[in-house]
Amino acid sequence: MHILLLCSAFNGLSQRFFVELVDAGHQVTVEVFTGDEALEQRLEASRPDIIIAPFLKRAIPERVWQDYRCFILHPGIVGDRGPSSLDWAILEGWHEWGVTLLEANAVMDAGDIWATRTFPLPPMAKSQIYRHQVTDAAVACLRELIARLQRGQQHGDPLDYARATTRGRERAALPMSARILDWQCDPTDLLLRKIRASDSLPGAPAQLAGVPVRVFNAWLAEAEVASQRGRAGEIFARDGDALCVATLDGALWVGHLRRSDNHATAQVKLPAAVALRDELAARSSLPLLDAQHSNKPRLEIRGRVAILHFPLLNGAFTVHDSQRLTTLFTRAAAERNVDAIVLAGGDDFWSNGIELNSIHVAENPAEEGWASINAIDDFAEAILTCRGKLVVSAVNANAGAGGAMLMLAADRVFMRAGVVINPHYKTMGLHGSEFWTLTLPWRADAEAAVALSENCLPVSARQAAALGLVDSVLDVSREAFLETVVSQISALIAPAALPDTLKAKARAQEEMRDGRPLDEYRREELGRMRGNFFADDLHFSSRRTAFVMKQPPCKTPEHLQRHNAAVAASMAEEQRDKSEAEV
Repeated sequence: MHILLLCSAFNGLSQRFFVELVDAGHQVTVEVFTGDEALEQRLEASRPDIIIAPFLKRAIPERVWQDYRCFILHPGIVGDRGPSSLDWAILEGWHEWGVTLLEANAVMDAGDIWATRTFPLPPMAKSQIYRHQVTDAAVACLRELIARLQRGQQHGDPLDYARATTRGRERAALPMSARILDWQCDPTDLLLRKIRASDSLPGAPAQLAGVPVRVFNAWLAEAEVASQRGRAGEIFARDGDALCVATLDGALWVGHLRRSDNHATAQVKLPAAVALRDELAARSSLPLLDAQHSNKPRLEIRGRVAILHFPLLNGAFTVHDSQRLTTLFTRAAAERNVDAIVLAGGDDFWSNGIELNSIHVAENPAEEGWASINAIDDFAEAILTCRGKLVVSAVNANAGAGGAMLMLAADRVFMRAGVVINPHYKTMGLHGSEFWTLTLPWRADAEAAVALSENCLPVSARQAAALGLVDSVLDVSREAFLETVVSQISALIAPAALPDTLKAKARAQEEMRDGRPLDEYRREELGRMRGNFFADDLHFSSRRTAFVMKQPPCKTPEHLQRHNAAVAASMAEEQRDKSEAEV
């Protein structure tokens, strides 16, 4: 089938739908719908068999759903309607939630139901639930929809509120007043649910250190930390850039904030201590703690395997993060009793490369960007020059840009089925570094490397394995993935196998470099990157601003327009061949 994905942004869920449908053999095009009237003309030119809307913030025009079969993914249980589905479910403390795939009609979210799935609602942020539980359930619904259509089914099940199984209802958008953090009245559990229901948008409004802010990325403080608290709403400790805030009955660690005042950094999400740097500098120093659950890089040793975790918000590396990762990796590489180092990334994202928000608000963004890319290159170089250890990338979550390239620096790459990667930089106005001009052509071959970097399309785990980017795809749960990787590499580092494993590693590194020093790749890549940061030759500044300020797209991006044109040309050629064969 020719399937058009209609979305407000080509986000993670839309990309997952894209790669799932492509892997299944469908012709897939993408339109970012901004409300423009030209949509109908573009549809008339392409004539898709069906339209699927995985992520759409506005109603599909009546003329469109009357002329085409349109299916909408709603992140709620059967009967749930409205724009704040997950927000309400988290705030109200539901233990089970779901997604519903329905056919568009005249009433928003009330069309015939074609598929639905439920899942346990974990105590996590909305953005995390959306990326994981919602996405997995949505893909199951997508597969069911396609199977039903291919069997010739014409109608879904009407929405019937009289059924006992219809537990949802229509609700308005969650008002901002319901998201406000009242430090003096709200218990810790309610504060945490408000923050989680508002993460990543719009953030939970609050006052901290006398500053109006939006709060993101919070987690419960340990009892021994909370016992040191003062008055509710007071910041009383820090761990790195995370701040600990006292509550009525405990304490919360706050990882990120967005100021709502007239400060120079206002409206940009930043690590909490960075956002309130001026206010914290004006008061006595805060006690520095080492929180057990802080979202920061850490090293874990399991027998002869060292596991490097980097569960950073949105998978993005600040200069400090990259420096800490290099230090931890070097420490693991120096451990005599360690034979393998596993780069585990984070459960939310494996890595997305350098952190753009801190670059954007820096006094000199070009200098900050330059420092960031050099710091992450130091980490990549440490991986590529590691001797005597097997280095493994264990990719349990999505990765993009420098993060997708960083994983290729390892000797082996394991990836969980369902992961989507974006191995390109161009859409952000960057040439890219992390030694990708060495590792990507080595694994995928030169022609495929050019296509990946220029086409800027998402790649599934299955496609990544076919291209050679991934050595093994594991069809296991998120919870079982890391254990499975550690179990599989244990055979490679067993005493009898380790010498051959390390010899194979050394041969592969020599063949990959082909006698060319690593410094040459780094100099060439950074030479191009310097132009991106200081001369802005690929318009990094404006693209960074759009990303950081969450500016919605005004049209379908050019790389998707090129893809759509290529699909149209391919289908036209297939039709010509078919017509000629019939003649």
